[in-house]
Amino acid sequence: DRRDLVDGSIGDRRDLVDELEDVLYVVERDGHVSWLNRAFERRLGWKREEWIGRHFGAFLHPDDLASAADVQERVLSGEAHVSVELRFRHAEGRWIVGELRATARRADGEITGVIGVGRDVTERSRSEARRQTLLDIACDVAGNLDVDTLLRRALRPTVDSLGCDGALVLREEPDTGDSRIIADLGFTEAESLGLRATRFKRGVPLEGRLLRGETVVLADEGDAPLELRETILRPLRVRSLIAAPLYATGEFYGSLVAFSRRPGAFDLFDVAQCEAIARLLTSAVGAAELFRMRDREHRLEVAQVRLAEEMISSVDAPVLLGRICCFVREHFACREVTAFLLGDEEGEFAPVARDGGTHLSREEFDTIRIPCSGVSGLMERLEVDGIAHVRPDDPDGGRFLDLFGLRSAMIVGLRRGPRLLGILSIGNASPSTGFDSGDERAARRLGHLAALGLSNARLFAELESANKLKSEFVATMSHELRTPLNVILGYADLLIDEGFGPLEKEQSETLERMSRSARGLCELVNATLDMSRLEAGRVELRPSDIAVSKLFREVADAQSERPKEVEFVCEQGRGLGVIHTDGGKLKVALSNLLSNAFKFTEKGCVTFTVRRDPRGVEFSVRDTGPGIEEEMHEAVFESFRQGDGSSSRRHGGAGLGLYIVRRLASLLGGRVNLESRVGEGTTFRLWIPAAPLAVVDPDA
Repeated sequence: DRRDLVDGSIGDRRDLVDELEDVLYVVERDGHVSWLNRAFERRLGWKREEWIGRHFGAFLHPDDLASAADVQERVLSGEAHVSVELRFRHAEGRWIVGELRATARRADGEITGVIGVGRDVTERSRSEARRQTLLDIACDVAGNLDVDTLLRRALRPTVDSLGCDGALVLREEPDTGDSRIIADLGFTEAESLGLRATRFKRGVPLEGRLLRGETVVLADEGDAPLELRETILRPLRVRSLIAAPLYATGEFYGSLVAFSRRPGAFDLFDVAQCEAIARLLTSAVGAAELFRMRDREHRLEVAQVRLAEEMISSVDAPVLLGRICCFVREHFACREVTAFLLGDEEGEFAPVARDGGTHLSREEFDTIRIPCSGVSGLMERLEVDGIAHVRPDDPDGGRFLDLFGLRSAMIVGLRRGPRLLGILSIGNASPSTGFDSGDERAARRLGHLAALGLSNARLFAELESANKLKSEFVATMSHELRTPLNVILGYADLLIDEGFGPLEKEQSETLERMSRSARGLCELVNATLDMSRLEAGRVELRPSDIAVSKLFREVADAQSERPKEVEFVCEQGRGLGVIHTDGGKLKVALSNLLSNAFKFTEKGCVTFTVRRDPRGVEFSVRDTGPGIEEEMHEAVFESFRQGDGSSSRRHGGAGLGLYIVRRLASLLGGRVNLESRVGEGTTFRLWIPAAPLAVVDPDA
């Protein structure tokens, strides 16, 4: 009987009670301890004599006094076997968690106090608390994609779980390898600011052990490297610490550090807990970094697509570079992006476009010139790597920063092959570049696209200039050729009409052949002149109200020199009415269609028709010639192209007639198309609107 043991009535069993691992105790109704076994001394480090006669609340945790009083009251009221967990103060100052099971002590049928047994469950309680802490941290960081935020939020549960004075997170800078503190807990505001401003070289202050994946434990400041003691431990009164490495996506990200201001504060269980928290954070950081990389790649792909679309829609170099600056600034979220072009003499850079920044007015911006000789060092770096980071202390790159009021920038070379076309300056207002290796990769890819677009814009400008010169040359030569041809035709007609005297039959036939060849050459010159005018944009429309039936008859009557073997049929619909267009241009287009039909029809029929529809009129020219193969339907409308492009073709001509028809149709707001079957013939349809339309010539 436990009461007999306590009362000592079985004296020879008292030694057995003292050898028990669990604490046995007796507390009187007023709360004073009246008896303890020897296990009390072993578990709490106190002598029994120090506590017998004292109130039990004297060595309980203040926060547990209410729970202990409640248990005491319940037992004294008759409730049996009441259990509770309470924290007891060890003689060394730490807290021991005990699981108590109490019941009433009775004498002569009345409750005189409380008797119970207590078991040390400190490690079990700590394990449960640590598991709960890990679960809480896991829930807290799950789905959090902001790395800095999730690391800061993990510090408080880390400190509570380890029972230490504070914690911090060091993060390694990707570009330099140095470490800096990005989150801390347990320091004053002044101490925290000092820590945030400190940079640690790679491998220092923990001798590179963290880089090897080791957890570092310092039981006392004397175990720490001298630099760590002088810079961190002594100024901040730190005596012991645990540092666990953070490896995310296969790369060293930083470390989680828990510290205490008393020596030997951490045991093996604390080390295991710190490592477990570090593993949780590593998983969260890895997921966040993976999302960040994928998000960055997605944003880069979007920027590339937008840039490619702009390259397609614009061939004006300043406009294109302006859009490029906008896209690049939006992608990097920087302060200012400026595009410079290298002059034709390759002697200086001139700014062409920018996005962001208000440091310079437009007038000041346009006057900037940077000689290549003044930035030779920067040019060498661009030649080697294609990208250069510049800061205010950079002797060459500093000139770019001073001009635009920046503190750092990434300079990207715009190169097409071996030739440097220009550069992009991506600038920030902070002294740190803020650009990592991923930003460099993005800048290279955007720079390549920008260089391609710029090269295409320059090439287009050169081609446009060459085409304009060609058109002007052709127009001039056509005009110069037509003048002597008209003289030749005039004298030939006079000779044929015997204006200079009678002719023999052979002379007359020779003059007829000469006149036909000269007229053919004149038609070719006129067509070439028309084409050059169209390409040069010199064709001016003179619209007026045109009676369709009258214009139709005039065009039909003008076909007097058609082959005698080919029948010419004209068909008019009813209610043709009036259209508002340029009659002269329409006559040229219809004449070219008829001339083309007669040229390729050796026998059979050419049918010329016109009909009205609600929006305009449609002219059609149908022949019974050889037809056009389907793959050549678009080609015949190109300049200098015919359905038969071989050198042995039977029909002459430069291949400009149908090209001129399509250009004139577009200028008049209409369209032309064809239907054809090989061996059966071809039909061309020219539709013209009744009223003028605001249509832009797509080839102009």
